[in-house]
Amino acid sequence: MISSFMWYWCINKFINFVKFLLLCHSCHNLST
Repeated sequence: MISSFMWYWCINKFINFVKFLLLCHSCHNLST
């Protein structure tokens, strides 16, 4: 069974990854 801490860590990593993608996407759109 996965602990709540592990879930929190995974979700946090995923959110950071999504934020990074969105940031890259918006910067790319601005530069073109």
